[in-house]
This record gives sequence, structure tokens and C-alpha cells, in this order.
Amino acid sequence: MRSSNRASIGLPGWLILLALVVCAGLALSIRGWQWGVVKRSVKAKHPSVQTMSVDDVAEWLKTPEHPQPVIVDVRTKEEFDVSRIEGARRVEPGATAESSGLGGLARNQPILLYCSVGFRSAELAQKLMEAGFTNVWNLEGSLFQWVNTGHRVVSASGETTLVHPYNKAWGRFLERERRAPLPKKGGRAARTQEVKEERNAGKAE
Repeated sequence: MRSSNRASIGLPGWLILLALVVCAGLALSIRGWQWGVVKRSVKAKHPSVQTMSVDDVAEWLKTPEHPQPVIVDVRTKEEFDVSRIEGARRVEPGATAESSGLGGLARNQPILLYCSVGFRSAELAQKLMEAGFTNVWNLEGSLFQWVNTGHRVVSASGETTLVHPYNKAWGRFLERERRAPLPKKGGRAARTQEVKEERNAGKAE
């Protein structure tokens, strides 16, 4: 009887644990599906742009005997100031090959581009390829997946764990503990822009 009582008391705890495990697995599955949609969307928009996984890039950067890439961060100054991949130079989103400041590089120079999830960097990668650059790579999953998988980022103060989430919608692709606080935007125009960005994020998902 005592053994039966212990089993009946313990059962709800096991059920709760099982429910938590199932919920965690479901959340990971949904997150993986969302990332898959984003990556396919980037590829569909820029099919000729080569991509490289975060792990392959990390290995590349640790292998100095291989020609090292020029690392290009295609985000705003506000995003860049929070954190970036060490050694990256910033190019404003929407820049052309001519205005990017990369025009003086050799056309076979390895160039690695990233942004938050890959759209802005793929756009610049396409422009560079059209300008004659032959060794251009877009970081698959970009900075969000880079930090989600434990790779290092820095700020002007040194190593950090935080990344600018771009906005609330796209910030969902960052692990919660990695999201830097978003500055509060005031006014109707700012809110309208934020809603537009969230809708764009929803379309990609």
C-alpha cells in the first residue's frame, strides 16, 4: 500500500515534467521551422548568392593558413554599436557596390557578409557579385544564428553576449538572453514604422 501511495503521489510530477519536455520540444520545432522559412526566403530572393553556415565560418576564421575574408556587417550604426563579429567593418544597408567602400578590394578577395538574419547582407552580396566580385559569401542565419549557436561577438567595450534585435518581431529569432533592450520610439510615425517592420517579419515567417 505504501508503495502504491508513493507512485500515485509522484505521477502528477512526472506528467508535469513530460508536459514541459513536450512543450520545449514543440518550441524548438517551431523555431527551427521559422528559421527554415527565413533561409528559404533569402535564397529565393537572391538565388545566386553563396551561403556558408555559422559553424563553417567559425572554422574558417580559426584557420589563418586559409585566406581570411573581409567581414562586412550590413546593419545600422545603432545595431553595430551593440555588438558585431570581431574585425567586421560596417556598411550601411542599401549601399551599392560603389558606395560600400569595398570597391578597392581585389575582385577575388573573399568577402563574408552578414546582417541580422540574412536579407540585407544578401542584397549587398548580389550587388558585389554584379560588380565583378567572385568570392562573396552570405553568412547563413547571419548574426542572430551566429550568437544563438554560441559564437563570439564584441562591442567597443570588449566581448559581450547581447545583440540588437532589430525590432520585436525579428527579435524572436534571437535567444531571449541574447536580446539587447530596444530603445523606446516615440510618436505615431515611429509606431507606424514599427508595425510595418513587424508585418514584414510576419511575411517572411
